[in-house]
Amino acid sequence: MDISVIVPTRNRTRDLVNLLDSLRNQTRLPDELIVVDASDNDDTENMLAEQGNQLPFDVVYQRASPGSARQRNIGFGLSRVRYLFFFDDDVVLEPEYVRIIYDTFLEHGQGQLGGVTGRIANIKESPKAWERIFKRLFFLSDFGQGKVKLSGFPSLRIGEKPAYVELLSGCNMVYPRKVFSQFLFDEALTGYSYMEDVDLSFRVGRE
Repeated sequence: MDISVIVPTRNRTRDLVNLLDSLRNQTRLPDELIVVDASDNDDTENMLAEQGNQLPFDVVYQRASPGSARQRNIGFGLSRVRYLFFFDDDVVLEPEYVRIIYDTFLEHGQGQLGGVTGRIANIKESPKAWERIFKRLFFLSDFGQGKVKLSGFPSLRIGEKPAYVELLSGCNMVYPRKVFSQFLFDEALTGYSYMEDVDLSFRVGRE
């Protein structure tokens, strides 16, 4: 098996159903789906129990305490495959997404890519000039060339052309398994993790 999809989730069963539908429609199916659920109800577990036999890939379900960094690390620990696709539970994928990302790793070889992310199609830079200027003046998160600012905030790339970047978007990021022999998501913020995705990808890119 080569591809594992890992999804941390909490109380968003309806969004997760939409993600499952987009995974079903992939031209290259994942080999397994690992859902790490921090919900305070049983809705997600019940939904997966109902859909599990109908999904064209293996499903692993795990309950956990809240914290996306912790949930992602748990997901990694449950997986044994080569490439780990981390998605937020409200992501909806284009049908070619998994195949294109997988082929990208195969084309560039085992040692050249620390990780890959896809373009987020439904976000746009604010049309308000004052807001863009304010963010750039104080080095806050905005859209640019995929670099980490002096403040530590990300400048997220949203262009369509492939490019090397310093950070990956947490909503859709893919790593080869070997990355996690050296790095894990930082669980220091146990209740609510913020920018642990930027932290990990930046550290990986520095190696």
